[in-house]
Order: sequence, then structure tokens, then C-alpha cells
Amino acid sequence: MRRALIAALPALFATLALAGCGKDNPKPGPTVNTDLTALKRLIKLPADVSHVEWQTGPMAEHGGDWWVAAVLDVPAAAMPQFVAGPGAPGTLDTPPGMQATGSFAALKGLPGATPVAGDRLSVTGQLHGVEPYASSPLLHGHALQLSPTRVFVLLWTS
Repeated sequence: MRRALIAALPALFATLALAGCGKDNPKPGPTVNTDLTALKRLIKLPADVSHVEWQTGPMAEHGGDWWVAAVLDVPAAAMPQFVAGPGAPGTLDTPPGMQATGSFAALKGLPGATPVAGDRLSVTGQLHGVEPYASSPLLHGHALQLSPTRVFVLLWTS
């Protein structure tokens, strides 16, 4: 586990370095990644995933906290492993810098999605815990079922 996290750190630091450009340069933001093996170095996956898009970035410009967001395509029969239990009504706010493009654009089309400051979204719906995904230091977050075969997962450090 520790080796996997250490192996993933160079990619994370490269992404964070891009996000930390000087104030005279525009921030390019996180890039969407489709490397399932690299994602598995950061988080746990409870069953097979057929396709993934994920991105990561800092929670705040001044802090050391960071986040990972992923849209996972899974077999419908495996969905109960990805969204354990019925969930609870709640609101999920996308992190600063997360791009709502590609598979992430599905968040904009949800009935409970509301644009907020900048390019961020606030999404109200049935939120699930992240126990199936949590891997130190990414121990906090939410999972949200987007369709019968797609789930959005957002994890962050403290």
C-alpha cells in the first residue's frame, strides 16, 4: 500500500505543480486521466471497472490538502459494491479546479446540480460513503450514482 502511494506521488506532484502556476500565468487546472492502474495506486476499487476518467488537484492554494475525483464505468450487477446501501440525502460540492468535462459533464445534467462560484457545482442527491474507496490519506468524501453503470467518486485528504 505504502509503495503504491509512493509510486503515485510523482504524477500527483506533477499535476499539483501545474495547478500552482504563478498569479501572472493562468492556471491550466487538472487534466483528465484515463489510466486505471494509476488510479488504483491512489484509491481502492471494490470490483472491476471497465473505464475510468479521473483528475486530482489541491483543495486550496495555500494548503497541502488535495482531492481525487473519478467517474467509474462498472457492470450494472457490480453497482451494489460501488454504492453500498441506500445512501442519504445530501449535497456534494465539486472541488476547486475540477473540470466538468468528458464523463464529469454528467454532473451538470443531474436534477440536483446547481452552478456555484466559478466553474464549481453543488449537487444534491443520494450520497454514499467512500468506505469501498478510501485509502490513506484519501479518507473523506462521497460517492454518487450517476446511472445504472456509472458512479462519481470524490475523495480528499483532511
